[in-house]
Amino acid sequence: GVAVDRAGFDTALEEQRERSRSGKKADLARVADQSALYEAIRGRSGDTTFVGYETTTAEATVVGILRDGIEYDDLRAKGDEELRTRAGAAAELVLDRTPFYPEGGGQVGDQGVLRVGGEVVFDVDDTQRVAGTQTAGLIAHRGTLRGQLKVGDVVTADVDGDRRAHTMRNHTGTHLLHRALRNTVGESAKQAGSLVTPDYLRFDFPFDRGLTDDEKRSIEDEVREIVRDDRPVSVQYLPMAEAIERGADAFFDEKYGETVRTVRVPDFSFELCGGTHCRATGQI
Repeated sequence: GVAVDRAGFDTALEEQRERSRSGKKADLARVADQSALYEAIRGRSGDTTFVGYETTTAEATVVGILRDGIEYDDLRAKGDEELRTRAGAAAELVLDRTPFYPEGGGQVGDQGVLRVGGEVVFDVDDTQRVAGTQTAGLIAHRGTLRGQLKVGDVVTADVDGDRRAHTMRNHTGTHLLHRALRNTVGESAKQAGSLVTPDYLRFDFPFDRGLTDDEKRSIEDEVREIVRDDRPVSVQYLPMAEAIERGADAFFDEKYGETVRTVRVPDFSFELCGGTHCRATGQI
């Protein structure tokens, strides 16, 4: 005895389609405007140099300040009330060089602070590599403005070292998990995605069934053995063809250049990876 108001449904559906079309157009316009700003910054200052493999603290120059899709030469936090509402103090900074790792390869972006004369002027809540082929070398620091900054200011960029260390342990752990998984159930269990955070790691792989308890124990035992061995973790840059020829694993949607960064655990795992890692498996 249930009736369907088909005419009403069709009308509501068409209204939703129109809202969706309008929203997509507006979103695309905002993305285009933002991309133009990034391109202008990159045209003036070049790509952001990432120094985060070597250090978690570095001196850098502010080359771009953005808020709500507008670029500023000089921006000041409005006061205590604004700082109580982090959204109200939100801003985005581009530096000429940075130790902050931008999200990629499953690893979340770094957090930390920017200081001027020892005083915190900006809380970095997230770090992202700007999307798009033309701006792939630009790194954006998104967070909360606490003082005043202007283009040309020299800041001390200071990554949250504890958070980075936890993330590194989970990233190196992901590599061990990946290899142990494939050793246990076969090479078809290739990485199809991952999430590496300071608190946990998540690993996605295609498989036609769930793992058995025995398989899980085997994987755990193998990972623990490699951790106890305290094997060194080494990084090497190689031509892409040579890395693949040597047996490096490369997966899913990552975009690689002609020269690639490889991460190796001796006699165990060997992967293409741009993330940050432990110096040895025992640190996990």
